[in-house]
Amino acid sequence: MESYQKQGLAPGKHSIYANDIAISATLDPAQVAIVLDTDPPISEPLTFVLEHATRADADQSHTLKAFAPNTYPLTDTLINTLVGQKWYVRLRPAENPTWELQGISDVRHQKNAKAIPLTLHE
Repeated sequence: MESYQKQGLAPGKHSIYANDIAISATLDPAQVAIVLDTDPPISEPLTFVLEHATRADADQSHTLKAFAPNTYPLTDTLINTLVGQKWYVRLRPAENPTWELQGISDVRHQKNAKAIPLTLHE
């Protein structure tokens, strides 16, 4: 039975602690992009995971490609998916994931989607 709240990394995944890497990101529907804050900038493909708050059958995983260093555009389909729902968001490198950012997107009761910070989790 799945637990009510999804937490942690899948078995076999290693976590990176905040003092080992300096990276953060913002999921910004206004810019229609995920913008990373890291030095040096990265352009490698990222895995963008959406886990629905109450419906596991709605969970999704997408590969994002950089438009520019540290900037990953979101498709209209992804933006429409985010609006009106609560999602647990995970972002990590598509290959050799040595870090993972997490956040919660909850724009169910907002007229305008706001930027959502994604933070590094152990």
